[in-house]
Amino acid sequence: MADLLAAYPRLGEAISELCAGQSWRFTGASVLVRDATHLYLEITKPRHWHRRADGTLVAGIGAIGGSLEGDEGVLACLRREVAEEIDSSVILRPATETHLVYEQRAIRTVALPPSRPSAAERVDEVPAPVLCTVSRNLYRRQALPDAQVLAIATFWAELTGPPRLGDLFGLLALPRDALETVLAVPPPSVAAVRSIPGVRLTTRRPMEGDALLAPVWTTRSLQILLQAGRLRWPSTGPAAFL
Repeated sequence: MADLLAAYPRLGEAISELCAGQSWRFTGASVLVRDATHLYLEITKPRHWHRRADGTLVAGIGAIGGSLEGDEGVLACLRREVAEEIDSSVILRPATETHLVYEQRAIRTVALPPSRPSAAERVDEVPAPVLCTVSRNLYRRQALPDAQVLAIATFWAELTGPPRLGDLFGLLALPRDALETVLAVPPPSVAAVRSIPGVRLTTRRPMEGDALLAPVWTTRSLQILLQAGRLRWPSTGPAAFL
């Protein structure tokens, strides 16, 4: 597969315009992955959790994916992370429009022209991402000192087989109609999420029932799009095996 910016030059231009002259680069890739009935999100690893001043534990909900390694491209990163985290493969689905969520507040929506494949590739082999999370480089300054702004590309995807708990701490399976409830403000507790009909929560060890599940990174962008009424579910058009 060609990588993302080669396939969609307009995407790079739109992110550069949003960054207003600041240097930027992709730092990660993720998928909003689903099967016929559920959307699957990860429970982040305990080292990323924190406790509020009142002692309440806050754990993160994220999309399936992770950081690029070395000179890895977005799609190569996605293939590796999906295999590592859920021990499965997925089919990417094209988004009808791509949302750029900047600093967890501004949304810019772009319609991407058809991808530019190499002579050996089909147009549908690089579906457009549904969103890109764009924010200042606060956490990878040592690893990426040349980038003032970082971006994470996120795609719609469908599972080709049952997901398994690869190197994740936990996996949260949500019926579509439960998504807005789980990504509510303020965040719900583990016990409240478990009580929602159809929800499945699998973790490596038990979690405190009153711990909160708060969206982070890509899932925070998803929450913002839901609140703004800007999210469209994927089509069943051309797709790419990952």
